[in-house]
Amino acid sequence: MNILHLLFSMRTGGIETMLVDIVQQQSLQHKVSVAVINDEIDESLVAKLPANVQLYRVNRAAGSKSLRSVFKVIRLNRMIFRNQYDIVHCHSHPVAGLLWPGLRKKAVLTLHITDIESKHFGKYRKIYAISSAVAQDLKRRTGFNAIVVCNGIDVGSIMRKKAGMVIGGRSPYRIVQIGRLDVEKKGQDVLIEAIYLLKIKGIQDVYADFIGEGASFDFLRDLVKKRSLDAQISFLGLRDRTYIYTHLKDYDLLVQPSFVEGFGLTIVESMAAKTPVLVSDIEGPMEVIENGKYGSCFEKGNVSDLAEKLEEIIKGDRNRIAAIAEKACDHVKELYSIQRTASGYLKEYACI
Repeated sequence: MNILHLLFSMRTGGIETMLVDIVQQQSLQHKVSVAVINDEIDESLVAKLPANVQLYRVNRAAGSKSLRSVFKVIRLNRMIFRNQYDIVHCHSHPVAGLLWPGLRKKAVLTLHITDIESKHFGKYRKIYAISSAVAQDLKRRTGFNAIVVCNGIDVGSIMRKKAGMVIGGRSPYRIVQIGRLDVEKKGQDVLIEAIYLLKIKGIQDVYADFIGEGASFDFLRDLVKKRSLDAQISFLGLRDRTYIYTHLKDYDLLVQPSFVEGFGLTIVESMAAKTPVLVSDIEGPMEVIENGKYGSCFEKGNVSDLAEKLEEIIKGDRNRIAAIAEKACDHVKELYSIQRTASGYLKEYACI
């Protein structure tokens, strides 16, 4: 099978990183290429593509409608036509708007998030969703059906807590939050305010590391200073996956306070490391933890509820928490391996 993965950018992020994993698996038995439309490419991510995978750089300026950009898109379409791909797998819904109508017959889309409405959905042969939550949201909003192919991770690359390791049995209690610094979608300020409430109650031996970059950095840094939490909260900036996969096991808890999340890749990664998770009660993360079976939750955007749940976990039965983390790890191995994701797409391609 001749497969093209088509996306706008290739920066270090959940979608792009997982795509590299999928490409690595698919290229073992199939001819796979990747085309990046915009001139937003992280070379460290490119370096992880297998040697037998062709990378096409369209090098369009993001959002540009200049004559030069138009010609670059024309060249992209010519390349796709010339190579006669069996599948053109798009990873952003507007991509179909750039494809010639005749090329859309082989175009499929993976939808990664909820709350999306687009005039382009009808241009795809098939739509895939990374979770049931995303598929249900798409159906409710637009009437379009999506086939669920869950995201996956390279479980074997994640270092796990050793058997018998006590969770939370040390001081300080260490929390990690991973994601783009975007308070409107990721809700990092909710976690900061919750830690402040704990501090007011005299629970001060709680430290949090925020891993990621984004437009909300200045706002979050100022909030930390305003709440006098400089000694308890650190911003580590962007860290590559090797760092994250090595250090997830060192934390007592991952908190994901998102307002919008189609799946929650970092939640799955933490579960694989046997690090307990506490997530907002939105569809994607709740699907991953099976409504509390494999993790804890709090009401989306509710600072007081998050602080209360944090206190319960910090002071809770450590053996029980460790047992849940152990079961969560087994759950991830069974359902969310990258091999299962890659083969799932291949099976769906064969139906087109």
